[in-house]
Amino acid sequence: MGLLPVQTRRRGQTHRPRSPACPGPPVLSAARRTVAAVAPIASFEFAGPLWPHAGPDGWHFVTLPAGISADIKGLTAGPRRGFGSVRVAVTVGATSWQTSIFPSREAGSYVLPVKRSVRVAEGIDVGDEVRAVVRISAS
Repeated sequence: MGLLPVQTRRRGQTHRPRSPACPGPPVLSAARRTVAAVAPIASFEFAGPLWPHAGPDGWHFVTLPAGISADIKGLTAGPRRGFGSVRVAVTVGATSWQTSIFPSREAGSYVLPVKRSVRVAEGIDVGDEVRAVVRISAS
C-alpha cells in the first residue's frame, strides 16, 4: 500500500510520511500544527508499595487498588490497546510522565510501571510507598 499525502490547512501544502524504504523523519510542509490539551475524563490518586517484576529486565510496578481498577475498566470499555493496556498520564511527587497501565491476572488489578528515571528522581526503592495520581484522557 502506498503512502498518500495528508492535506494540511494552509494553501494545499502536504505532509507525506516517509516510506519504510526511505528511513528518517517525515517530510513536513511549512504548515503549523497546534496540539490542544485534552482534559482528563477521570483522575485517581492512590498509594501502594513499589515491587520488582520477576524478570531480568528490571521492571518495577505499583499495583492500583481493585476499586480504582474497576472504575478505570468501566471508563475505558471497548477495544483495548496491546496487552489490554490503557494510556495514562501519571504524577509521582514532582515527576510527571505518560505511560500505560496493564491488567494483571495475578493481582486482579491494573499495574503501573515506574521507570528508573522516576525512581531515581523521586528517591523511590523497592518496598517504598508510592503516591501516584493517574489521569485517564479520552483518546
